Amino acid sequence: MPLLWGREKKQTVEKEEEEEEKFFLNHRSEPEEESITDHNAEYNPIRIFSAKELERTTKNYDRRHQICRTGSHELYRGTHEGRPVLVKKFHEKIYREASINEVTILTQLYHENVLELIGYSSKTTDFPVHVYEFACSNGFLSDHIYNDDNDPSTPGHELLPWETRLRIVSKIADAVTYIHTAAGRPIIHANIKPSNILLDERYFPSLFGFESSIWIPLGETSVLLTTEDDATRHTTTAVMGAPGYVDPELILTSRLTEKSDVYSFGIVLQEILTGTMIFDIYNAAENIRMRLRERRNSLSSDNYLENNNLAVKLKNGKRMIEISLPDDDAISNEAIHELILMSYLLKEGNRNQMLACAALSLRCTKRNPEERPTMEEVAQQLGQIRKF
Repeated sequence: MPLLWGREKKQTVEKEEEEEEKFFLNHRSEPEEESITDHNAEYNPIRIFSAKELERTTKNYDRRHQICRTGSHELYRGTHEGRPVLVKKFHEKIYREASINEVTILTQLYHENVLELIGYSSKTTDFPVHVYEFACSNGFLSDHIYNDDNDPSTPGHELLPWETRLRIVSKIADAVTYIHTAAGRPIIHANIKPSNILLDERYFPSLFGFESSIWIPLGETSVLLTTEDDATRHTTTAVMGAPGYVDPELILTSRLTEKSDVYSFGIVLQEILTGTMIFDIYNAAENIRMRLRERRNSLSSDNYLENNNLAVKLKNGKRMIEISLPDDDAISNEAIHELILMSYLLKEGNRNQMLACAALSLRCTKRNPEERPTMEEVAQQLGQIRKF
């Protein structure tokens, strides 16, 4: 009887795996001649996991092995065939479309700085689950760059020196260049941020989080992110990306382009340069604008002259920085942003490299997308900066 039960169980698992494979093949929108392939001109092979396999891999999703929990998924450290793996379990079935999208894209990608997808399960589990190579022994980039949140004495939250930061951002630029250029049509990541950059034991980075990534249609340079309800004719815009990292032009036009990734990358570069979250930089800029308005609205000339000599004290992590107010009350927002960025640069590291990276980050975050460089140009310039 036990042998018969074991045979039936095996047949059930095999049937589940067959259903998974049919589901994936029926839903993937695999490109043909424009496909991205690996060095052997083959698609990256992935396997389909059964629910039981995933339970064994994660020890039934043991909370002690949970790495983090976000609004859409949980990450676990697991073990499969004797090697560590990263397991992403989505919270709801509504993420199945996002799951299929990521699987479809990652099966086309092969790059040392793009996290490798080993396999997935979508049909035979309650919620979609993905299994990746384990490349996050040192967590996320966001664990190691912010002055406010990181205590150098806390394991897993050591602040990275400038040389390591520059190497990481250069490698990620290579990865984004790859997904933009390695196929007949670009893939837009659409969610570049420090928490989507994983770091292994050598602080070697991997780009992660392709759930909302999009193929640009052949012959096009952008994708319009709007949907129309057939019944009400109401148009809805789906803005992708994390607050603070989203391209302002995308918010205005609902069009996603390669330059949307360039903007997000530029924001990440600014955070790496300063050790400061982008919202703190935005708040500092608003502080300066407020002081300029106060000076402009001063009623007496004596008071105006007094205010003209004031310096704004801004908190950056554990240090206070004094920034003298510019003489011109009508200074542009971009100029204020540049003033803060240059004042907030890390104190230790190659100053010439930092200044060059700061200038590059400001080009990446130009309001007009046409004035931004391509990711290929960004990667090339970072390679040159590393030689300084």
